[in-house]
This record gives sequence, structure tokens and C-alpha cells, in this order.
Amino acid sequence: MIQLTPRETEVLAEVATGANNRVIADRLTISIRAVENYCNLIFHKLELTNRPDTHSRVMATLIHLGLSEEHREVAPNGTPSS
Repeated sequence: MIQLTPRETEVLAEVATGANNRVIADRLTISIRAVENYCNLIFHKLELTNRPDTHSRVMATLIHLGLSEEHREVAPNGTPSS
């Protein structure tokens, strides 16, 4: 099972709102670089690539919302979904 830390879950929830890295950094009072690092960790854990030509943020959002068939075992808080 994929486990996200509480901070990774917060960042993913902000990604799900469509916010860019600067907005996420401001909302969570962390640096933009920290947001980038968290996103990279999240994408790695979810086995998503983080390239401009992919839809990593969209896929991460779908996973967060429980709408991705491919990652159905991941719950928004990182615990197994029932």
C-alpha cells in the first residue's frame, strides 16, 4: 500500500484544487522548492512521471479523490481504501 505523509497529503489536496506551486507554498507557508520536492515524492510514490508532457497533477488529483481505477487502493490519507 502507498503511504503518504500528512504533509504530502496536504500538498496533494492543494494540487487537487488546481493551485500552482507558488500558491501552494503560500497557503502552506513553505518554500516553492519544498512544494516541488513534495510533488516529486508524491508522483514517485504514485508511480507517476513528472514531465511537462504528462498529466501527473491531474492523475494525482484523481488518485486523491479516489477516481483512478489504476490506483484504487490508495485513500486520500494514504491508508488503504475499503
